Amino acid sequence: PYHKVPNTYLGNVCRFEECTIYIFFPHLYYEGRPTNYLMDDQMMRFFNLLLKTITDCGYYNSAYIQHLLLSVQHAKEASYAKFRETGLSFTEEIGRQQSLHYYLPLSGLAEVLTRLRAAI
Repeated sequence: PYHKVPNTYLGNVCRFEECTIYIFFPHLYYEGRPTNYLMDDQMMRFFNLLLKTITDCGYYNSAYIQHLLLSVQHAKEASYAKFRETGLSFTEEIGRQQSLHYYLPLSGLAEVLTRLRAAI
């Protein structure tokens, strides 16, 4: 059953926000797995690989690449930046993580996903 397979939310289809995109990792499933979330190290490896694939594929010029985050750690820090800049303490930051949104034109997306699948 899909609801037990480890997965991560990737985004939405532009102009069709009801259509969400998830990436499933069936090879990470095992009987009795306590959650369908990726572990932190798995998520880091996947998203760092995704970012590398996007930047290396050659379909997107610097106008798109310059806005991407450098790593998962950079994304985590950026998602809390608005609240840290206002001087909130750590206990006040809990639950105040921002969602980060990035747009990639469809032109190179198929190539990115093909390369990503080969790399996984």
